Amino acid sequence: MNSLRLPLTFFSSIFYVACCFLSGISFGQNSNDSLAYYSRLALNPQNAKDFLKAGFYFDKIYKESKSKKDKASAINALYYRASLEYKKGEYNHSEELAVEALSLLKDLEMSAFVSGSNKSFYNILGIIYTERGNRQKAIELYEKTLSFAESSLDSAVIYNNISLIHKKFNDTLAAQKELLKAYNLLPRIEDKLVKALVVDNLGLIKIDNDKANALVYMKDALTLREEVGDTSKIYTSYSHLATYYKKIGNYEESRLNAVKAYDLAKALNSASYKNDALGLLAGLSDDAYAKEYKLLNDSITSADQELSNSFALLKYDFSEYKRKALESELETEKQKNINLIFLGIVFIIVLTAIFLYFIVKNKHKKDKLQQIYKVESQISKKVHDEVANEMFHLMTKLQSQENINEDFIDDIDQLYLKTRDISKEYSLVESNLDYEENLNDLILRYNNTDTNVLANGISNINWKSLSAIKKATIYKVLQELLINMKKHSQASVVLLVFKTAPNMLTINYSDNGIGCQLKKGTGLNNIEQRIKSINGELVLSSNVGKGFKATIGMKN
Repeated sequence: MNSLRLPLTFFSSIFYVACCFLSGISFGQNSNDSLAYYSRLALNPQNAKDFLKAGFYFDKIYKESKSKKDKASAINALYYRASLEYKKGEYNHSEELAVEALSLLKDLEMSAFVSGSNKSFYNILGIIYTERGNRQKAIELYEKTLSFAESSLDSAVIYNNISLIHKKFNDTLAAQKELLKAYNLLPRIEDKLVKALVVDNLGLIKIDNDKANALVYMKDALTLREEVGDTSKIYTSYSHLATYYKKIGNYEESRLNAVKAYDLAKALNSASYKNDALGLLAGLSDDAYAKEYKLLNDSITSADQELSNSFALLKYDFSEYKRKALESELETEKQKNINLIFLGIVFIIVLTAIFLYFIVKNKHKKDKLQQIYKVESQISKKVHDEVANEMFHLMTKLQSQENINEDFIDDIDQLYLKTRDISKEYSLVESNLDYEENLNDLILRYNNTDTNVLANGISNINWKSLSAIKKATIYKVLQELLINMKKHSQASVVLLVFKTAPNMLTINYSDNGIGCQLKKGTGLNNIEQRIKSINGELVLSSNVGKGFKATIGMKN
């Protein structure tokens, strides 16, 4: 079956069996003219007015039946209400009505009416779940329908429907398996249209892998339909034969059958069938057919849109005696919309305020961090220029004098080196080197005979993509980690691993030092605050005797 024409054959088959089941419900319970009239409207509404009339009628019947505790009539009304809600696209409400009916049916003794009703409501639920794309649930519901099957005909049409579900989801093997179950029941079935339905669908399934038998099945289906004289079903056979011949490359036969289908569509005066037939001819014939197909297709699309718009207003477009209630409802709806618009404006203002708050907050954090770095740099320069230089001059002067204690000079030298180290710890990143060289220089400073500091992946990072504030923060954090290592860890090996992923930079630090019980001292506090200031993440872990680990993560 051509996917573009799936709704014609798929859903007509589904509703065919629904009507078979329904015939045992509605008219068996009440055969008066009103029920027959509104039943036809509910099952085949032509416009919004039909929806309104049928909906109001069966809603009224349902309420009256509930008040009289007439469960059979209430169930009957629920079927048509569920059918109408399905056609409007209100699948949730349709499902609720069907479930309510099934609950009422549990209280009734088994009878032809109860059995037929169960089949019909499970059939509706199967259709709903098919529409929702829930293949497993749809099949489960149709299999439940099988438990209420009372004849070979019932079983055959249900197997046929299950096969159509599989076909809809392109599972040809499963579809053929279910159709064969239906086909094996045909010798026990008298209804020629049901036989034709199963045989024709089996032919469609076999087009791709058994073309010879496919044609036999499809011709047999046509013969059965011609014997009954059902024009709409004969149309379906010609349409399928046109599809078959086109697939095997016999365009002349395909065109012949498509024309026959089109002639029947005109006789039926069905826009949908005409559209379907012209769709076949457009792929087989010249521009004249294509133009006619285009005009008709546009007309149908326009009509469908108008119908869709009408259905969207069904809840408001009541009959005259409900006009005042409608106006009140519309006024309420209008006020509700105004309230929603007002709430939307308030929501946008609140979101904007929150957004601006975080922008200002982040700017403040950034400015504050830059100010800290500036102050640290000033302190570093002052320590270097005034204290360290003075220490160096004093040491030089003492070395030029005689009889000076060498230990005293060594102490002053150590003091000078410490002063210089403090200056470097708080200085800004060297501007005359690129950032990668600065990091390597930092790591090299802590690499000595006692400690081997290894770095992996520095060159894989696109440092130019990071802002200056982030690079300065990374540098300071790594510097503080290495200072803590040097002071406390007694580590012989330190490993720094730099990793990059889409929009994320990760730096893993680990050493084999003595470890510790984590307590946030000044050094660790500084590290955490620095990382938070650039919206990064820091994870620390350590145990006595098991070294120290830190993971730094941030967006790059």
